[in-house]
Amino acid sequence: MDEDYVILKLYLLNLEYNSPIKPEKILTLDKEGSEANQANEIGLSIEYQKDSGLFYIDLTVTCDVSLPETIHVFSLKATCRGVVAVNFSLPEDKIRECLNTLVPQELYDNICDIVYTVTENSGFQPIEMDYYSFKAKSHMVKRDQD
Repeated sequence: MDEDYVILKLYLLNLEYNSPIKPEKILTLDKEGSEANQANEIGLSIEYQKDSGLFYIDLTVTCDVSLPETIHVFSLKATCRGVVAVNFSLPEDKIRECLNTLVPQELYDNICDIVYTVTENSGFQPIEMDYYSFKAKSHMVKRDQD
């Protein structure tokens, strides 16, 4: 393998969406000047598959939107999975960088599109996720050694 890593497959692993309120209700509240509160959470899971030598990298984004009147508008949880082959001749720190920083950054763009589309198609204002830097975060993962 010439590259440091290759994403062999990228797909939506899980999608959960729940809205106890109708979009029309938000339109009436908007006229009253209510502003929605949005809380986002990002999770990363990396699993090494010994039998295949591949990594499963799962990126999960959770968005909860509510109104100041403690009205829960909706919650969305989406998990994207990347099936990744890594060049094992690389130094351990370079492999860690690929798995913890580079691949999740690529997955993040895909999951942002999913969040935007689901919220837009649900009748609410689409959510545009803020930029997130995996380089600035510390996700430590160890690879099994044989």
